[in-house]
Amino acid sequence: MTKKPRGVVGPLASRKFRWVVLVMFAVGFGLSPLDVAATAWAAETGSAASAGYLLAALSVGSAAGGLIWGHVQHRHHYFAQLITLLAALAVGTAAAGFAPSLPVLAAMLALAGLAVTPIFLVAYLAADLLTAQSARTEATTWVATASNPGIALGAACAGYLVDRTSPQTALLVTGATMAFAAATLWTMHAMMSAGTKRGATS
Repeated sequence: MTKKPRGVVGPLASRKFRWVVLVMFAVGFGLSPLDVAATAWAAETGSAASAGYLLAALSVGSAAGGLIWGHVQHRHHYFAQLITLLAALAVGTAAAGFAPSLPVLAAMLALAGLAVTPIFLVAYLAADLLTAQSARTEATTWVATASNPGIALGAACAGYLVDRTSPQTALLVTGATMAFAAATLWTMHAMMSAGTKRGATS
């Protein structure tokens, strides 16, 4: 049963929904460096026009991931799905940092993109599941809004790393940061859930 939002915080009154918001912030942080690094990488190779093909590969992977995800029955909890997809995006991003050429980079970006649309699909479904019907519009807005500051921070960090190191380093650092975020969020969620269960049985 969903709970009605309390006070001005609306759907954020739900602790479970706040976890979704945190994951989407991490997702936003990981997405923008892909654009920044791919564009810079193409420019460094003297083929700035290739940036369009690289970003198109990411989009194609994202679309394919959404179609595949929608055809599969999922038995795991929504939060486990979100963390798994965030980890997959982290691995794909880090792997892209090792690409030896632009064609390989395009393939790596397509693979990383497979996780993008499913993450948003699961987050929007979780927003509906965890909030009252009267608050669902606001909840779905929070899903998109939560990723925006992450996108801004990720782009800024990626630009800094590209200027001072390389696009490859930016991708590797972004992938490692997302992996750390996924592990941290999963651990914190598990600890708080265990604490809640102990409190309910005591």
